[in-house]
Amino acid sequence: MGSNPFPTKGHYDFAYSTCRNNSILGNATSEGGNGTGGSSTAVMETVIVGEDVVVLRRLPVRMYQATARALSYGDNTLLQPGQNESKVYPPGGMPVEQITLPVPTEMPSNSSKLEKPRRNMWVFKPNATRGGLIYFPGAFVDARAYFPLAFQISTRGYMVVIPQMSRRIALEPIVAEDILRSTGNHTILSIVPEDKWAVGGHSFGGICAFNYAASSTRHRLAALVMHSGAFSTLARGGPAANLTLSPLPVTQIYGTLDGLFGDDPDSSKYQAIEPPPRGFGLVVNKTATTFIAVEGANHHQVGDYGYQLGSRVGLIGQEEQQRIYAELTVKQLDKAMGYA
Repeated sequence: MGSNPFPTKGHYDFAYSTCRNNSILGNATSEGGNGTGGSSTAVMETVIVGEDVVVLRRLPVRMYQATARALSYGDNTLLQPGQNESKVYPPGGMPVEQITLPVPTEMPSNSSKLEKPRRNMWVFKPNATRGGLIYFPGAFVDARAYFPLAFQISTRGYMVVIPQMSRRIALEPIVAEDILRSTGNHTILSIVPEDKWAVGGHSFGGICAFNYAASSTRHRLAALVMHSGAFSTLARGGPAANLTLSPLPVTQIYGTLDGLFGDDPDSSKYQAIEPPPRGFGLVVNKTATTFIAVEGANHHQVGDYGYQLGSRVGLIGQEEQQRIYAELTVKQLDKAMGYA
């Protein structure tokens, strides 16, 4: 097929491709990174999200690669307690195993549409599971950049499932539904009680999780946990995503040095509860929603993919920020699921 100008990219960096040279199967770095972290630039159909509209434009975008540190959390040998000093288990932390499964698809085999190549979902399973969290990655970020955070959450008792999103952007809330409907087909996922699943995500992944949680036809959920996500609506022409009348526990965790929310990091709070122009109007149930600001935390250190344009320099380190976010996430999940 000729030379490949983007050798470090996989299928899902450039929509649905059948390019065999960019196979996402078979090696540890083929999702879209060479394990070195950082970013590269490509021109693609970029999604710009407004308050209630999605617009496609052809713009240069940065593709953020998972670092070698992040990828190392996918090595079960290194995840064994005591085998690697960089994989620090908290006191009382449970041993964690990483399992790779295909993302379920409902496309029939006789469809006339182009068959989608396989997408992975990466599962972090503790040896004793209290509940599960489907976690959507941020826009244009290698989903495996969230392995360290998933490990920190999983060792505290929750199974974490990170789906690989087409074009590296979480525009398909239905993926969560596909995963939850497939639990009977996967022994690993069936470990989680049906009423103990939550959804969440970072940045744009948080938007996707919010939209799924607001869906009238969704699976039963125990909680929504967003990490610096916006309360925006993805669907064009449809009803706005809104949880005002929902008793679903919602948590927004964000850093005081986030940067991507502008000069005022608390905008991630008032955008959900105040009218325009300061906010989107009331879109959450105030009595069921918790906003938690983490002092000194920024935007990009939620994952592990290098610096992100717009994010500020954090006053806490990456490992500390991921640990804090994991602790807060688990605390909120415990409350929502009746463990605290």
